[in-house]
Parts: sequence; C-alpha cells; structure tokens
Amino acid sequence: MKRKLSVMFNFVSVLGLIFLITGPLVIFQDYIAYGSRWYKVLPATIIPALILFFISGFKEKRKVLYIVIIILHIILLWGYFSYHCFFSSGPFTDIRLYDHILKENNYPENLELFPDEIPEDVSEINMRYFRGMLQGKAFFVLKYKAPDEHIGEILKKYDFKNGVVPGRGANAALSYTGYAQMNNFQSEIYEMHSIPGGVCTSWRRGDYLFDHCLHWVIGSNKGTGLYPIFKELGIADSIDFFYTDIFRVISVNGLSMTVYTDINKFEAELMNLFPEEKKGIIKYINLVKKYIEFNPPMDGDFGNFGISGFIKLLPFMPSFMKLKGITVEEFFDNLFTDNVLKEMLFRLFPVKKMPALMAIMPLSFMHRKEAGYPLGGSLNFAKAIEKQYTGLGGKIHYNSKVKKIIVRDFRAIGIELDNGNFIPADIVISACDGRTTLFEMLEGKYLDKKIKQFYQKPHLWPPLISISLGVKRDFSGLPEINDFKLSEPIIINDKKIFWSGFFHYCHDPHFAPKGKSVLKGQIETDYFYWKQLYENNRDGYYNEKERILEAYISILEDKFPGIKDDIEAADVATPVTWERYTGNWQGSYEGWLPTIETFGMRLPKKLPGLRNFYMTGQWVFPGGGVPMCMAQGKNLIGQIVRERKGKK
Repeated sequence: MKRKLSVMFNFVSVLGLIFLITGPLVIFQDYIAYGSRWYKVLPATIIPALILFFISGFKEKRKVLYIVIIILHIILLWGYFSYHCFFSSGPFTDIRLYDHILKENNYPENLELFPDEIPEDVSEINMRYFRGMLQGKAFFVLKYKAPDEHIGEILKKYDFKNGVVPGRGANAALSYTGYAQMNNFQSEIYEMHSIPGGVCTSWRRGDYLFDHCLHWVIGSNKGTGLYPIFKELGIADSIDFFYTDIFRVISVNGLSMTVYTDINKFEAELMNLFPEEKKGIIKYINLVKKYIEFNPPMDGDFGNFGISGFIKLLPFMPSFMKLKGITVEEFFDNLFTDNVLKEMLFRLFPVKKMPALMAIMPLSFMHRKEAGYPLGGSLNFAKAIEKQYTGLGGKIHYNSKVKKIIVRDFRAIGIELDNGNFIPADIVISACDGRTTLFEMLEGKYLDKKIKQFYQKPHLWPPLISISLGVKRDFSGLPEINDFKLSEPIIINDKKIFWSGFFHYCHDPHFAPKGKSVLKGQIETDYFYWKQLYENNRDGYYNEKERILEAYISILEDKFPGIKDDIEAADVATPVTWERYTGNWQGSYEGWLPTIETFGMRLPKKLPGLRNFYMTGQWVFPGGGVPMCMAQGKNLIGQIVRERKGKK
C-alpha cells in the first residue's frame, strides 16, 4: 500500500512540475510577444501546480532532491527559453531581416496584413519575431512611427477595420458597433426596421406609449459587473431607473401574495400566508439571501470568468451546480407540500424547464436594487445607445434588410441587401436572427454538429400574444404587476389558459397623460397556430386577435367594473407580429430558452470554414436579455481586437 501511495505521489509530483515550469513559460512567451499582463494570468498556472507539488512531493522523505530537481529544470528550460527569445528572435531593429522573415513565413499567405517592405520615411522601428517554441506557432510583431499622411495610406491599403452588421436585434448590434468605434474600427449597421432596438422597442397609439420588452434590467445600479457597460454605451448618463418595492402580486382563489423586493419582507409575507411551510420557506429564503452576495463578472461570456472571478464564485459552486441541474418546478416540489404555494411561486417566473436558479437569482438582484426599470421605455433605452454610437462616428442604415452574406474563398467580404446593392466589408457581424443568418444568408453551408443540434431540436422562449390598452383611468395606486388565476379559462387553439394579469406603467410619466394608464397583458401561445392562420386565413387571423382582445377586456371588467368604456386605444401583437417586425425565429422574443441542459452553454461566434465573420446577440447563448446582449458586444469586439493582434 505504501509503495502504491509513493508511486501515486511521485506521479502527481511530476504533473505539478510540468505545470509549474512549462505553464509560466507559455505565459512568458505571450508576454514577450504581446506585452500582455502576464502577472494577472501567472497565478492561475502556478497555484494549482504548487498545490499538486506540495500535497505529493513534500510528503516524501527526499525533500532536498525535489528542490534540486526544480532548480535544475528552471535553469535548463528557462535558460534555453531566454536564449531562444532574446538572442535568436528579437526584439530587433535591423530592417534587413524583414525580407527574410516574410520569405520564411510564406508571405503574403501567412502575413497578409503586413507591407511588402518597410517604408523609408518611418522611424522607431521595432520587430519581435518568434519561430515558435512551446505553442508550436510563430509570432511576428512589427511596430514603427510614421507621418500622419503615411498612416492614412496604410489604413486605406491594409484596412481590416471596416465592419458591417446586419442588425435586427439591434441592441447587440449597437453594443458591438459602439465598442468597435471605441476601438477605432469603422463600422456600419444595416437595420431592416426604421428604428433601432429590435424587440427592445415601443410605439405610440394616440396619447399612449405601448411597450412589450423591458420590465427590469440587471446591471442598472453601480457596483455591478454590468454597470461599466451601461456607462460606456451612454445609458447610465441618459436613462433614469425606477426601483419598485413590490415585484408583483399573485392571486389564487381570493388569496393574494405580495412579492416584495426586500427579501425580509417577502419572507414575512410567506410565513404569514403559509405558516405550515415554515421549514421550506426558511430554506428558500436563505438561498436567496446567500445569492445576494453572488455578483459574478457579467461583462463577458457567462462562465468565462478568469481566475479572480472563479475564486469569487467558489463559495457558491455547490449550490449553483445543484440549482442548475433541477427545474424550477422540481425545486419547489422538493421544498413544499402546499400546491397553492407551489403554483403561486412558479408564477414568479412562469416558464417551464428553466433551472431553479431562475427562482433564486432575480429576487437577489431586486433585493440589492440591481434590477431597475428604465424610465422612458424600451425604445428610449435603445435610442440612448444609438446616440452614443453615432456620436462616435458610427453609421446606421435603416430600412435596409440584408438578403445574403457574400463569401469568396471562404472569407466573408460583404453583404447583399434586398434591393441588390452590395456592401463590401472586411468583417461581417450578424446581430440578427440566428436561423435567418445561418440557413438563409449563408445557405446552411457553415455549420458544426453543435449548431445543427440546437436548430434541429430547438428549445425557444415561448412566443407570446401581447395585449396593450390605453385607459382613461389611474392605476397608480396598484402594484405594477398583477397576476391572477382565472375561474374560467381563455381558450386559444384548444388550449386552456388559466392565468392572466396586467402590468401598468403609471410609474413612468412617458406612457400616458396624467390620470390615465397603459395596461399590458401577455399570454403564452403556439407560433404555428398563428402562422398558419396568417398565411392561409387572413380574416380568421384578425378575427382571432379581436376575439382574444374581447376576452381579455372581459377579464379586466370583472376586476374593474366599467373599464371597458374607459378604453381609448388597444393593440394586439401575435408571434407573427414579433416575427415580422424583428425577424426572430418563430416569434421567440429572447431566442434560446435556458433549460437545465442548455444553461451556461455557448454557440460558436465564429463558423467553421468561414473567415472574417462573427455572430453575436441572443442567438449565441441561451437566456437572451438586453443586458447580456450588450455584454456580448463588448466581449466580441475584445475577441476581434485580440485576434487582429495575433492572440488566439
């Protein structure tokens, strides 16, 4: 047993030595080549190596031998590495070596963006060339100082900073291009609608403003991981946020539950209504309180945190993984026995198949005032980003629907509009509907197995019927969101709908004149039912919309007698409406649904076999949501900048 244990310790020691020595060398090579912040990455390699070494090697009797081995390896490998980098590969200023480097690397194929010779009128020439060592790839960096007129000529001749973005989910497009402009890229957006925002929109009906997008936005408060993005995109300085004390009121058979944003008040409410469920309530509320301290880095790909972010999340990992692996319904079934309580709590975020994290994290966001409502509505929010983008020199072409992405020699070279116009570009970014991009604009030619699986068996946010009413009645004394179970269901396509409710906007003076209100209701529905009606029976489509509107008004009439006569404006949007105005596949307003199988997954932003093309927005990650699409834009431009500098 002791011998087996000794062999195991020796094996782990060798592993530790490999990590300890070769890991930092790779990082140091990056530092020499690019001047990267190696000191931030180095601990990520050294710490696990030291742990491996100390739990194994130092349990042996030959401690001195291990120390000698480490010193010899460091002298040998680091000595060779230093010789390789500093004496053989640069940095150097002798321009006579430039032609040799081009020939050695098969110019122009592998160095296509470099000039064929160094101009005579430049100064401060500095080159760094690495033939490749640990990573198996060569690196070449050329720097020099040139007159302004010469820089202009270079940009025209070797410009790789001109990008076009087909944008229907335009907050992702505006975010990406906004960060592109900040990084001195020249970018343009081609938007099929006449206004920015995609789903993030509002529209006028007489005196009333109707809106079916933003209810609460994470990252709206200082101190959160997303707030810097709000600042950079011009939102923090131009949009005011409203923070409610009551998230919603949920009613079943005369019993009403007030969901306070203060978690202590919500706990007291639950205890008062369901004292027999005390044990489960304490467990539930304690989890929410625990996640009040959960503040992951949200300004990039979720799950791509880096060492500092990973360390912050370690205390949450056991519960995080457990909550990620069960549905909201299963979570409440395990905690409670009272079916009414379970039904009411599910109405907090009533979408099936989502992980139990969705019953925890939003309440923690609201408690710490991180999820505010943007006053002025969704379109106003989008226009704030548009203003920042155009102020940085960006251009938006409205009423410009993209028909095709033009590819030549496996490289995206531009886009073709519906009117036949060709728009050349060095980089093409799709911030619009994923399926349209992949299967229509690119004709389904650049798909890997993961992408095919997502689109063949899609799990989408369920489409909605959205009903808006302008009412000459003041609802400002009521909580903003009211959810109630019906005694008689609404029937749509033979499906019984037992829940209804309304959202009023009296907290926002932009929506209605004083003393009047905008009410909104949303009902989950089936996309294909509405699509078939729209295509095969247009009269039946409009009649069905009218029937549902009348049914909804009758429900409100039971709650608020006489309201039918107070309605001055009405609008009904079906999944087909969402599809027509935003291009979203099957009218899904947030793309991929985050289920227990897909939560935290990512789809490729780059496609196999296609260069100079990227995807961003809600179709590259399950979950969607405006703030995360904004973060995707920042993350993507950072990726492109790194790639253009040679980092992989």
